[in-house]
This record gives sequence, C-alpha cells and structure tokens, in this order.
Amino acid sequence: MLSLCAQRVSDTRRRYEDQVKPRHAPRPTNGTPTSSRKLHRFSLLAPPAQCTYGSMKTPNVYQSGTRKPALLVLAAMMTLMTLSITAQPLVALSPQPDDAIPQSLIALLQRTGDTGQVAAARNSYQVARQEAVAAGYRGDLSFSLTPWWKTSWPADEDPDLYHEVSATIGTTIPTGLSAADGLHLERALARLQGAEAELSRVLLDTAATLYSSYAAVYIAWAEIPVLEAEYNAARRLLDAEEARYRGGEISLIDLFSVREDYRRTQQAMENGTTSAELLLLDLLVLSGSEIPHRFGSPEMIDDYTPRSPTADIGRLDVPPLQSALDRIDADHPRIAQQQAALDSALASTSVPRDPLLSTLRLSYSDADDQSGSISYSFARPSLSLSYTPPPIGIGTDVTSRSDRSSSDSNRNSITFQAVFSLGVGSARSHAIEAAEAAVRYEATRLEALERSLEADVRSRYRRIDSAEALLESARQALQRFDASLDAIRARDALGLAAPAEAAAAHAAARRAELAVTEAEINLVGAQLAYLATAYLPHALPASIYHSLFGGTR
Repeated sequence: MLSLCAQRVSDTRRRYEDQVKPRHAPRPTNGTPTSSRKLHRFSLLAPPAQCTYGSMKTPNVYQSGTRKPALLVLAAMMTLMTLSITAQPLVALSPQPDDAIPQSLIALLQRTGDTGQVAAARNSYQVARQEAVAAGYRGDLSFSLTPWWKTSWPADEDPDLYHEVSATIGTTIPTGLSAADGLHLERALARLQGAEAELSRVLLDTAATLYSSYAAVYIAWAEIPVLEAEYNAARRLLDAEEARYRGGEISLIDLFSVREDYRRTQQAMENGTTSAELLLLDLLVLSGSEIPHRFGSPEMIDDYTPRSPTADIGRLDVPPLQSALDRIDADHPRIAQQQAALDSALASTSVPRDPLLSTLRLSYSDADDQSGSISYSFARPSLSLSYTPPPIGIGTDVTSRSDRSSSDSNRNSITFQAVFSLGVGSARSHAIEAAEAAVRYEATRLEALERSLEADVRSRYRRIDSAEALLESARQALQRFDASLDAIRARDALGLAAPAEAAAAHAAARRAELAVTEAEINLVGAQLAYLATAYLPHALPASIYHSLFGGTR
C-alpha cells in the first residue's frame, strides 16, 4: 500500500513538473541563467521571417513545414538577379544601428519639437503670428482706370451727334488703419502673446513627460537582470525543497507552494522583456520618432542599452517654494496667456465711433474739360488721386452750334468738398455690453487660474519631499540587504549557508539596488515636474536648457 501511494505521488509530481516546465527553459552556464532577453526570441512586434534585398522579398519557403526545392531555387535565382541589377554594397544589406531609438535623455530631448503637443503649439503660434501680420497690414496700393464714352446732340435742332472719348486714372494709397482695424490688431497681438506663452509652457511640460517615459523604459530594462536573479534564486530554492520532499521533510502542499513561487518568477522574467518593449514603443510614439523595421526583434533587444536619465541631468538646484510662487504672476506662461485673453477682451470694449468728418475732397477742372481730384478718407485712412485728360471729340461740338452763351465753358474751377456722416442706432452699445461681459468672464478665469497654479506648485513641491523620503528609505533598505548578503557570504565561506539561501540574498540585494535607482530617478522626475509646473526653465542644467530652448540661459 505504501509503495502504491509513493508511486501515485511520484506520478503527480512528474505531471506537475511537466506543467510548470518553461517553454523556453534557460540553460545555466556556470550557475548563472542566460539573459531573458536572449530567451525571449518571439515578439508580436518583431518583423516577419523574411529577407529583404533592395525591393525584393524572398519568401520563407519552409513556412508551411514542408520543403519546396523548386521555390527555393527560384527565390535564390531572383535574389541573385536583384543583387546583380542593384549592385548594392554588402554593408547596406547588413543590419544597421537604429538611430531612431534614443539611448540617452539628451538625444530624446532633442526630439521634443517632433512631438505632437509641441508641433500643435508651434502651429498655433505660427497661425497667430500670421494673423497679427495680416491685421497690421494697411492695405494694397490700388490703381483704377475708368474709360468713358459720351454722345451729345442739340435738343431743338436736327440730330447731329457729337462723341467724346476719355478715361479717368486713379490711385488709392493706404496711410493707416481704421479704428476697427486697429482694434482687430490689438486683439491679434494679444492672441500672439498668448500663443507664444503657450508654446513655451508646452515645451517644458513635454520635456518633463518625455523624462518620465524614458525613465520608465530605463527602469524596465534595468529590472531584467533583477528578474533573472530572482528566477535563479527560485530555481535553487525549488531544487532544495524537492530534495527535502524526497527526504520526507516537507509535505506535498509545501512543495506545491514553492513551485508556484517559482512559476511566478519565471513568468515575471518572461514578461519583463515584453513590458520593456511596450514602454519603449510608447516612448517612440510619444516623441514622434519613427519605429524601426526591426523593432521588437531579439537583436534590437540585445543591442539596446539605455543610458541612465540622471547621468545627463546631474544635480538640480530647485528654487524655494516661495520664490516660485512670487514669480507666477509675472513669468508663468499660463498666466500670460490668460492675461492676453483679458487684454483682448478689454480692447474690445473700446468700440470706436465712425468719425464725423469722413472725407475731404479737392477737385479741379479747366476749360479744356480736363480735371483732377485729391481726397482723403478718415474712416479708412487713405489718400486718393484721380486725373481725367481732355476728351477726344468726334463730330461738331454742340456748344459751337448753340445760340446760347458759352461763357461757363471757358472757365477754370476748383471745388472743395467735406463729407460728414453720423450713424444712428444701438449696434455700438450692444457691442460694448458684450465686450464688458467677456472682460468679467476672462477676469474670473484669471483669478481661478492663479489659485489653481498656486495649489499645483505647492503640491509638486511637496512631492519632492516625499520622493526624498522614499529615496532615503530605499538606501537604508539597501544597507540592510547588503549587510545580510555579507553575512550569508561569510557563512557560505564556512560551508554553513545553503546555495538557495545565498541566491535569495543576492536577488534581494539586486532588487534593493534597483529600488534605490528608481527612487533617484523618481526624485529627479518630481523636481522636473515642479520646475515645469512653476515654469522655471532657468533652473535646468545648461545641457537640458540648450536642448529645449537653444542658446544659453
């Protein structure tokens, strides 16, 4: 009976081992597991199994599982033909490094202008700038030509037509903007000021967002060897517990619990690379970078070695909270943008009346029927000139055949005209009421924005204190794990420590080191978020400031 029970337990253990056995089981080399990045040879993002030469793609003739020699020969012949035609160098056919994948924070921040947020803000600024230029344009210099034909005959005689042909030449020279155009220009300049402030704010906010995304990628990549160490420790513990189970020291339930822990560490190791790939993909999309063709391939995973983000930033000198709060009203782009909206609304309240004296005109004519005029418009400031030469007559002049006195036709004349206009209605009063309502609305928004910004800046500053506390806690934990590891190594040197115990202590120390690194990165991220919220770009390191804004601080 006992032998039968032992046989059933052995069968159960064998079936369980088959279930938890990894599909890609690592083969230890000198007690160290192989990198999970090399074990993870499949990816949903990896390119299809095909080779590309120029514009030719050779199909995978073994894809269906049966060899096809004829297709293989045909593919080889077509490949040779393509190579002979294109004559591409061999270096072009070999995999090249992907410059599209940033491996440092500086390289990433240099692409800030390619992000969607910055591109949209830059386009809005360009639109506002063009609108301001168009609003300040006085108008085109215009020319006019008015040809005319006149036919006349005596009223009390036989019809004897007399024809006159001439033309009037005129030009209009804009000299300024009307009151309405000046108001439109003020609003356009206010919008331009707001768009410029928004561009500066988005640039710094996007830089802080890119830092957070890059930091997540770096931490995910740094966690892969930690996951490998934890997997190795779980493997050694499982071996030790199986030996104890065979010796009857632990129950089958206890062994199953250890195997579940081993299975979780194995799954975490396999998922570590996938998580890092997805975070890197998010970073490429966020930064507006092109996704390389070989993205997700094992070669790319093995070659990608991101640089620590804190290595490019160094030490950040964070200004005190009160200093940041004092500068919000004067320097913050969001305040400047809202103030520009308020200024635009205030400008709209100055609805001008049309000038009472709208036009002055001085005209001249002489006995030869040539004439000219000069006029100035006050409603839309412009100077107009016109000239009409003597007409060309065809036939007998009517005045020469008239018995009436023609003394008026032999006189020169100068005429001065003044045009007065007055608008009557309530359009102006309605416009002023609407503008005053807009002013009250924008002023309320400005007050609310000031309170909201102050709360955000205070919150970001408090998060720096929290991040510093977490960093100190992580460093203390690392000291404890290092001390524990040293003690276990000393016991191991005396032959008193089990291999599983040493592996577990080593994995715990690696995890504590990663926690310190993550806490340091998060502290810098909290400081950058504070600088972005308070808009303090001059507190950035010189290299970061140059990458974002160009020039020097």
